[in-house]
Amino acid sequence: MLSLVSALHDLLDLDPSVLPVIVAVRIEGENSIDILCEKVSNATTVFVNDEQVRVISRSSGVIRAQLPTSCSYPCSIVLLEGRRRSAPYLLEYSSPWGIGENYHKVIAVSVEVWTDRTASTRSTFQAVELESYEGGRRFNRYFPTRQNYEVGQYLTLEWDSVTPGVGAGWIRVDGSLNEAWTGSLLFTGVPIGNAGVERLSRIELRPSSIRARVGRKLPLRSIAIFEDGIATRRRDVTEEASFNVLDDAIATARDLSIETVSNGSTSVRATYQGHFAEAAIEIGSLTEGTVVPFFGGQYGITALAMLNDELVFTSSTEKVWKLKNMTRLEVLSRVLAPRTAAFGVHLLSTTRDQRVLLRCHWDNRVVALGPQV
Repeated sequence: MLSLVSALHDLLDLDPSVLPVIVAVRIEGENSIDILCEKVSNATTVFVNDEQVRVISRSSGVIRAQLPTSCSYPCSIVLLEGRRRSAPYLLEYSSPWGIGENYHKVIAVSVEVWTDRTASTRSTFQAVELESYEGGRRFNRYFPTRQNYEVGQYLTLEWDSVTPGVGAGWIRVDGSLNEAWTGSLLFTGVPIGNAGVERLSRIELRPSSIRARVGRKLPLRSIAIFEDGIATRRRDVTEEASFNVLDDAIATARDLSIETVSNGSTSVRATYQGHFAEAAIEIGSLTEGTVVPFFGGQYGITALAMLNDELVFTSSTEKVWKLKNMTRLEVLSRVLAPRTAAFGVHLLSTTRDQRVLLRCHWDNRVVALGPQV
């Protein structure tokens, strides 16, 4: 933990006098949240999404707190020195990536269902295939139904609680039979609209503002927002976007990062398919209480570890990320997940021989990547 905190300290460009800054947030199980930050000993009260929560434990720069029952993802976190919201807060964190609303769109109707893996007996009902977006991850799912749906419809998630449920159902996916459910009620989702033509509505630049000292590097990320009249989708287009700084005597944009040159104020612009977004840049000494965005927009971190003095982490997708030279995000590796996987991989640990151990959420197997150099 000491090497991890030290590396994050360097990444965030912290002065010893600066108050704590949240550098990572990760969900532990379903009921608690870990907040990894600097100097947490003075924090006596924690608010998550404006609701005061119970502090379970604190150690080595990590506060573990109870996650509110109404919260599926922490959009904002406030640590206080006192017990009242009016007390001076130690730090405030807002999610740099808006998760947005969940959605469920019909991809296929009248999908054939078998009652076992041998495909010897067809079921008396059929299935609907949905593309779901929940908590920042997109995946496909199947439900048994007797409703008539149309491809492109967006549905609510509802089930028939009166009619007896059905047993296991097997669906042919990519040429092989897969168990879609072990038992289920009949799906009765209600249409809420139809998908229109998807278009790029805007892009976002992360961090949305940059504060640093001279001679530092900070990673940049660009997120494209697509809309179809009902749902909003976000896609990372950092590798495809271009970045330019207004005054390159103060800072320069190179290799998807900002490098600070001299004290002063300027801005950086990201451009993608005719759309642009800007972020203000302030170069100088950091004042007490400065909050510095972490990872330029990465969210939902599930686990972190050190590998060859570099930070590696997972975030509920099939990707394993690495912060190269503590300035640039790169995909270290990825594990191919079935399209029905609701979650990706979780970083377990790194080993002395520089291997990365992962657990695949869709089948619980452990995968070893590496050695990594």
